[in-house]
Amino acid sequence: MSRAEGGKVAVPLEAVLAELTELKRYIDALQTQINGFTAELEELSASRSLIAELKARGVRETVIPTDRGRHVMVRARLAEDNTVLAHVGLDYYVKLSFDKAIEILNVKESDIREAIKELQKELSNMLAYYQQLQAVVNRAVSEVRQGATRSSTEAKQ
Repeated sequence: MSRAEGGKVAVPLEAVLAELTELKRYIDALQTQINGFTAELEELSASRSLIAELKARGVRETVIPTDRGRHVMVRARLAEDNTVLAHVGLDYYVKLSFDKAIEILNVKESDIREAIKELQKELSNMLAYYQQLQAVVNRAVSEVRQGATRSSTEAKQ
């Protein structure tokens, strides 16, 4: 870096382009995280809906998908009324009442929504920074083109 006219700092265009490339990767990673959390919210909603249906109908036997695409289903019979095994973290599952399981799902949903909110804030900041860097590059390219046009015009005279 060197000092240019008016106290501005001159940065090599290659450095700005490298920063843009790294920033784009970071933005893509943030978007991937947001998409993953959004998919997780959908899974939590599906689990909550299933529990609510089991509770409301007093279901003892049901058909449950083995995968997200519902390519294979299995018939399941509840071993106990009004309880499910709920994931509570670190690969631990606990037998809970329907209501308690829904509470845990609600807490998880709240945590995920907060994480999404923070990621979206970061994404917004990074997108604004990316646009600023793009404007700097566009200005530099424009100045180079204008200088080239002037030089070719002067050479013809």
